[in-house]
Order: sequence, then structure tokens, then C-alpha cells
Amino acid sequence: MKHGVLSAKWKGVAAVLVLIFGAAFLNSAPLFAQGTAGKIVGTVTDQSGGAIAGATVIVTDMDRNVPRNLTADPSGEYSAPNLLPGNYKVRGEAKGFKAFERSGVFLEVNGEIRVDLTMQPGEVSQTITITNELGLALKSINAAHLQRIMSLRLEEIFQLVAEELERAGLADYLRAGVFLCGGGSRVPGIVALAENVFQMNVTLGKATAISGLTAALDQPEFAAAIGLVKYGSLKKRQRVKRSAFGFNTGMIKGVMGKFLQRS
Repeated sequence: MKHGVLSAKWKGVAAVLVLIFGAAFLNSAPLFAQGTAGKIVGTVTDQSGGAIAGATVIVTDMDRNVPRNLTADPSGEYSAPNLLPGNYKVRGEAKGFKAFERSGVFLEVNGEIRVDLTMQPGEVSQTITITNELGLALKSINAAHLQRIMSLRLEEIFQLVAEELERAGLADYLRAGVFLCGGGSRVPGIVALAENVFQMNVTLGKATAISGLTAALDQPEFAAAIGLVKYGSLKKRQRVKRSAFGFNTGMIKGVMGKFLQRS
């Protein structure tokens, strides 16, 4: 019985010791991390040195593939504390500026590195995601590459049109210049591109007002359709006038013929 009682007592003491050492270990873990962790700080500015408040800074642990998103304060400053030693990449993004990235940033144990980011004017690169009928993404296309392809194709189309006009001898009749209609005429920079090819004034075509729908339809994409409708309406009115004039003329001829026969 005594042996059993002593064994129970020692088991209790052992359990208490385990709890004490476990708690001590857990309490020392943050201290260990704080002793080895480092920090990356810096300032986000433009070309003139002005602070870019609210810029997004992404600090990525390349060894563990763990990103951390930060926001620059009103002075453009950012700070990423409690970082494990290793290789990092720092990327800055801000509206109206090109993204700027610094890679190969090595942080030593308990070290601190300053990585300042100087942003250049320009829009952040965007991607366009193409989806299928179910809304699932099929592929992503870089917007800048797509714009370049569209610009080359539009230039090719304008050159073909210009060649056809020259071949038909109609180029000299375009004294008022070229009018671009349709949704494609809303492509940014298309007017300057067309002027460079045709070597004459280029204007975005817009339909004249239709009562009650001016604001909604006074756009280049509706110009051709509205023009055809108005042209058809004009032709119809002309036909009505001609038929009315022809009816009156026939009636007058008939009356005059009967009158002459009687005489």
C-alpha cells in the first residue's frame, strides 16, 4: 500500500513538473522568435521624392512562399516586423504608377533592412480573364499585349481602306475628312492612328439628336444604325411627295384632255 501511495505521489509531482516545464517552454518561444526575427522597412515615393500615401507593399518570404500585405502611411513609410531570416521580395503598387519590385533581399538573423521604392508614372499592368458559358476562367490575357495586337490590326484595316479609296479615285472626294462609326471607334487612340494612315482629319461620327433619346444614342456605336433609319425615312418622304405630285399632274392632264375634246 505504501509503495502504491508513494508511486501515486511521485506521479503527481511528475505531472506538475511537466506542466511547469511546458509552460516555461511556451513562454520562451516568443522570446526565441523575437530574438531571431528581423524587419524590413522603407518609404514609397514618386520620381520627385514625394510620398505615395496608401501604396500597397507586398513583402514575400520566398523561402516559404508567404506574402504579407502592408499599406504605406501618410508619409509613405511601411514596416514589416517579426520576419524570419531568409530571402525576400518587396513589391510596391499604387494607382497611377507602374508596379516596382525588388528581389534578392536577404534578411539575416535579428537584422533590419531598408528597401525604399521609387514608383514611375504609369498604370499597373492589368489582365483580362476570358470565361466560358459557365463563368469559369479559361485563360488570362495581358491587357497591354491585347492593346498592341488590336492597334496593329486596326492599322492594317485602315491601310487597306486607304488603298481601296486611292484605287477607286475617291480619296480626293473626302474633303470633310474621315468619320469613324461603330463600337470599334471607341478604342483609345484610334483617331490618331487613323489620321496617321489617311493623312487627313478624322472625327468620331455621332448621330444628330432623336427626340427624347439624345443622351442615350448620341454615341459613335449608334451612328450607322441611326443614319440608316433616318436615310430610310427621308427616302420614304421623297417617294410620298413624288407620288402625290404625280397624282395631281395626272388629274390635271385628264381634266384638260376632256376639256379640249369638248371644245
